[in-house]
Amino acid sequence: MRFSNTNDPHGPGFIYVMREPENLNQIKIGLSIDPIRRARDLDTTGRAQELDVYFAMQVDDMKKVETIIHNYFDHLRYPGTEFFMVVHPLQEVDLGNPKYLDELTMDIYLDTRIEEICDGLSSIGIKWHEVSISYLRQKHFESENNGGGFW
Repeated sequence: MRFSNTNDPHGPGFIYVMREPENLNQIKIGLSIDPIRRARDLDTTGRAQELDVYFAMQVDDMKKVETIIHNYFDHLRYPGTEFFMVVHPLQEVDLGNPKYLDELTMDIYLDTRIEEICDGLSSIGIKWHEVSISYLRQKHFESENNGGGFW
């Protein structure tokens, strides 16, 4: 897949899941042709730490897929924000406060949410494939060394 330099949100690119290092129950699901750069851009918004890119998938229409995922997880959205919960407040009754769950346990819950995304998209015929974070870092590095151009 070749990316254009038009930044067309309906074009090909990536859907990412980023995690808040200070609150493992808080994730951002978004779109970008360069999720590594996007994480750094979000870092300028006064965060204590940069968001971690946890998962990424390559899609043909970023905006369409992002909208589907956001609508599906709307019940997990932190009100008035662009962030989502991994563990719903009603689950806290059984699990305890997610802030006090260890990283491995939260990884398991986040992986389950990502499986929901992947299975749901496949079930409605959306083509996607997972992209490794190391691949994204490599492409970002190459892009930065080529004057910030697109891939």
